Amino acid sequence: PDVAAIRAATTDNRVVYFGIGFEQIDDVAIRDTLMSRIITWLKEGIISSIPEENTIAKSFYLGQNYPNPFNPATRIVYSLSKRSPVSIKVYDLTGQEVTILVDEVKDAGVYQVNFDAGNLSSGVYFYKMVAGEFMSVKKMSIIK
Repeated sequence: PDVAAIRAATTDNRVVYFGIGFEQIDDVAIRDTLMSRIITWLKEGIISSIPEENTIAKSFYLGQNYPNPFNPATRIVYSLSKRSPVSIKVYDLTGQEVTILVDEVKDAGVYQVNFDAGNLSSGVYFYKMVAGEFMSVKKMSIIK
């Protein structure tokens, strides 16, 4: 059968929607080629959504960690529009500080930090970025 699909992308997400069940594509070669192209496009979205370090940023920003939920490691992207002291800290549900991921002065740019939660229990945690007047909090989940 003819295959109809829609793909859409935002700065944080990518999705492919089929009007039919993927398993209804009878030709295995076509199905494999299509899946390969979809995976390539989805991976490009992940890579291209994380600009190179020191790219000039237009605003302060704290991105959602990826992957989320995760086990045991995840990546957090953030940006600074000007040279600033920046801290990113992780907290548990009680508000207790679990770890400090970043605590230094950085130039304007886009950065990423990897968080290895191998020593933490499964559950919901929060990470908070403070840079000058900017403050943002995001939620993440560890599943073991």
